Amino acid sequence: MDLGICEDLESRINLSESIEQLSKKGVDGLILGQIVMGGLGADLLLEASADKMLRSKNLIEYVFFQQYGLRVIQSLCTQFEVVELLE
Repeated sequence: MDLGICEDLESRINLSESIEQLSKKGVDGLILGQIVMGGLGADLLLEASADKMLRSKNLIEYVFFQQYGLRVIQSLCTQFEVVELLE
């Protein structure tokens, strides 16, 4: 999955710039909008709180799991009348 962020997964990247790049690459705004305190991506904010930088691996994993999680939910919704999510 080429997000155009960087090659080295342990390198540190700027969170706001990376969110902007991901948005331009077509990552769902619902996923990126959860990178707020109290959202599903709050851990990314905590990591970036000191210097606005985080490991690219953490951002890529977050986006990957959220994208595929949404796909699984959408698939389940086509097969069942009611789908409840348990954390």
